Amino acid sequence: MSEFDVVFKNGERTTEYPYWNLLNGPIADALWHTGQIVSFRRSSGNPFNSKVSVLTGKVRD
Repeated sequence: MSEFDVVFKNGERTTEYPYWNLLNGPIADALWHTGQIVSFRRSSGNPFNSKVSVLTGKVRD
């Protein structure tokens, strides 16, 4: 994994970051906030429907 870089290009300007910065930054932050949303839904009495398939976005029978 140390060989892979995340490359952002903006016109002539290029910025490179190690792959681990992507995992430890935005993706980790998104997972944290998703957990917060689930927690708030449960505490407000509006829990996540266990019949919903997160992968397909459909309700199972």
